[in-house]
Amino acid sequence: MTIDDNLVQSEIGYRRFDRGPEVGRELVASALAVFEVLELGAFARIDFRVDAEDQVWVIDVGVSPGTARHSSATYSVAQLGFDHASFLRIVVASTLASRGVLS
Repeated sequence: MTIDDNLVQSEIGYRRFDRGPEVGRELVASALAVFEVLELGAFARIDFRVDAEDQVWVIDVGVSPGTARHSSATYSVAQLGFDHASFLRIVVASTLASRGVLS
C-alpha cells in the first residue's frame, strides 16, 4: 500500500482558508522563510496550521510532494487555474531551472 492508496478524492475534504489578509501575508512570509532556510531549490509543499490566536505554525515540509491527479498539491494549483498537465510542466520546468539546465 502506498500513500496514494489512502488519498481517495472522495475521502478528502478541502475548504478554502480565509482568515484575512494579515494571516495570509504571514503564511506567505513563513513559506518563503522556510523555503530559504531549508535551501529548497524548486518545488516543495509546506503545511501550516493556524491557531485560534492566528499564530502560524509550520507542521510539515514535503520536499517531494505528490503530483498525482488527486494530490493536495494538484488541488492547490487547480485553485489558481492550472490543470494537472500544466502543473506537471511547472514542476519539471522549475526543477530544471533550479539546476541551471533551463533559464
